[in-house]
Amino acid sequence: ADPARTLDLAGKQQLDVMTADPELASAPFEQGVPFSRCIVFLQLEGGDVEQDDAIDRLFERYKRLTPGRLYTVTGTRVKIRQLPGK
Repeated sequence: ADPARTLDLAGKQQLDVMTADPELASAPFEQGVPFSRCIVFLQLEGGDVEQDDAIDRLFERYKRLTPGRLYTVTGTRVKIRQLPGK
């Protein structure tokens, strides 16, 4: 699916996005797609078990995710980046 369309639909339905697709995670920056919700980008190498651990680590550190942020979760850390404004 087109990243711009996916983010537009998610924004209209007030949904946050969790993805492993780098194109979708970078769309607000590279394509200028406005998105006011959260994006969680799982940048992992392993399978389902590693994803579970990474998501647990994200929510242990950040009890609530802040709208307008990109959370990049790697195997060892969580990076936060402000999404571009409208």
